[in-house]
Amino acid sequence: MSFANAAKLFYICRGLVDYLFHPDFEEKVHQRRNKSYLVIRFFRVGSTFKELKTYKPLLLFLFAFWLYNDGISTITRMEPCMAGIFGSVEIP
Repeated sequence: MSFANAAKLFYICRGLVDYLFHPDFEEKVHQRRNKSYLVIRFFRVGSTFKELKTYKPLLLFLFAFWLYNDGISTITRMEPCMAGIFGSVEIP
């Protein structure tokens, strides 16, 4: 059996297990929604940002990572420019 066929068989079996043995699976599939997925997505992002206030170490880490990543990207973007400037001048 090839890898592709084994993967197909696995996903078919996994889907059948989910369909047959999870009692609320059918209810979730047939549940009607009254909002678009875009609106639901924005509400979830907003609630995530509201929850972030309670995780101070996480906010500090994210800020530090952003600052570090910004510094690295600045260096990599400015490197060719600086090489052009300093590479054109002969050092005595």
